[in-house]
Amino acid sequence: MRMTDKHRFCAIAAAAMMLCCQACGDNADILATKGKLAYDKGDYPAAVELLTQAAEKGSDQAMFLLGQCYAKGLGVKASENKAFQLFEDAAAAGIGEAKTELAKCYLTGTGVLADKVRGRDLMKESARSGSAEARATVALWILDNQVDMPLDTAIAYIKTSVDQGNALGHFAQGRLLAEGVETKWDMKSAAEQYKLADEGGSPEGTVALAYCYYTGSGVPRDTEKAFSLFEKASKAGSPAGTVGMGMCYYEGKGVPMNHGKAVNCFKAAEGKNEPSGQWWLGKCYFYGDGVLKSESKAIALYQQAAEQGYAPAEFSLAYCYENGVVLPFDRDRALTLYMHSAESGYAPAQTNLGILYYKGSLRLVKSPEMAFEWFCRAAEGGDDAAMFNLYKCFYDGIGTEQDKDAAAIWLKNSADRGNEQAIALLNKMK
Repeated sequence: MRMTDKHRFCAIAAAAMMLCCQACGDNADILATKGKLAYDKGDYPAAVELLTQAAEKGSDQAMFLLGQCYAKGLGVKASENKAFQLFEDAAAAGIGEAKTELAKCYLTGTGVLADKVRGRDLMKESARSGSAEARATVALWILDNQVDMPLDTAIAYIKTSVDQGNALGHFAQGRLLAEGVETKWDMKSAAEQYKLADEGGSPEGTVALAYCYYTGSGVPRDTEKAFSLFEKASKAGSPAGTVGMGMCYYEGKGVPMNHGKAVNCFKAAEGKNEPSGQWWLGKCYFYGDGVLKSESKAIALYQQAAEQGYAPAEFSLAYCYENGVVLPFDRDRALTLYMHSAESGYAPAQTNLGILYYKGSLRLVKSPEMAFEWFCRAAEGGDDAAMFNLYKCFYDGIGTEQDKDAAAIWLKNSADRGNEQAIALLNKMK
């Protein structure tokens, strides 16, 4: 007997009714599991429907995942307030990841009035509870001297975070290697950790890896690859990624030089209180690149960035204090800022500190050995001037044993990175 359209409709409706009844009959855990499977597959509309049912039946894990959907606008219209409420309920029920997200909400003022004290306390609690991301976050705060906790705690937190495969943990491990904190300084291994962080979805890792490609630190230099990574991070919402794009436009590396586009990038990041954006915009004002020159505006921006501990801004302020540019001449203040900037890993500051030790300037005791050490650190960070200075150190035996083969290698490395003195010397030799 042939099924009519009416019969076919009734059969479909009955099947749909049975599925609906089956879903309604599922308990909270089953619904939450189905919702997570849909979430992991990227079927967000189905995930939202299932997770909503599970949350209404009291599933704490469903509340957390549903909060992620509302926070990111996955399968539902984004709502910061709804996300915050769901994270708060899930955190109260003991979901560690939810407490981490709740801490972020308080720190950034997302869905609730910003409360950095409450945010930091929640993040520390979440770290103590074992959250991998919270541990990586707190470890980075310790490295940046933002919280008064032992360095050993940071190292332990980073280890457990990496062991759990957390992307931010890989970024933090990269920081340890890049800065030589309680380990041998190793830019190649640092870049490998940054790559893992990038692949895991960490914008911080993406930006760090981009800088490695930009400077040739730990990986072959590739400015086009660097720009692509900066752009990826920017699209993911990272102001630091936007700054990286601006840097490429400013210097004409990886893309054609365009100071107008560079300034637009820096302003966009500066508006989000990103210290690197403040510093780069200050640099534009200092030299009059893409904007009307104003040293006073530049220094105001440098100070904003330096207050957040941004090493390049500290270096720029040190220069102003040393040379009395707008700011009063202050040798001691200059040296303090130079030292902090160098110790924070800023390669040009490390090169400068090496020069100060070589000359015995700013009341430093003259030390060719210390000069050589700082040039090595700066060269590892990709600084072409430091590489040229290493050429001279090895060639003349300054602070190290004379080694003309090593000198030749550093001269070529410096020239390959565009150092004009190195290029001129190589051309003269030819």
